[in-house]
Amino acid sequence: MKGLLITVCLLISISAQSQFRELQYLKSVENKVVFQKVYEFSGDAKSGMIRLFKGGTFTNIDSISARIENFHIDNKKYTTSMLPTYMRGNWNGNVIVDFKEGKYRVTVTNIQNLTPLTYHLGNVASEASHVNVETLVLKPDGTFRTSHEDAMIVLSRALNDLFKIPEQTLTDDW
Repeated sequence: MKGLLITVCLLISISAQSQFRELQYLKSVENKVVFQKVYEFSGDAKSGMIRLFKGGTFTNIDSISARIENFHIDNKKYTTSMLPTYMRGNWNGNVIVDFKEGKYRVTVTNIQNLTPLTYHLGNVASEASHVNVETLVLKPDGTFRTSHEDAMIVLSRALNDLFKIPEQTLTDDW
């Protein structure tokens, strides 16, 4: 019985650490949600990233800064959990990519959800779209709401996958 209790506690601890690792790329900085991750890359990261940007999800390329527009997340790919309605919509955001010796760092700011949402204030309902993610997931003190943790893990995983340079771009000599 004691061994079973220790095993359960160990599994809970591992699960909590796993969720932390998933959220480590989404941060609250001055009450703004920011995605930032450094990727290792063995090839020419800059040319690989340019090819990735030309794939169609990004627009307004100026050097290696861009804007994500209408990025749709396939929630079923990342979780079987029920997620808030806003996770069904598309996303926008500003992207900056920095390069340094076989690595590239991606920073996404001004993350916005495009799902039309209805807010109820008393008897008055109003609709909004292009809602900043901070409005949805941060408490007034700038920390993440635990009730939105699964949604933020999915967002973090999707953004992480979005910025991985596929190996085939290394041999794609356009």
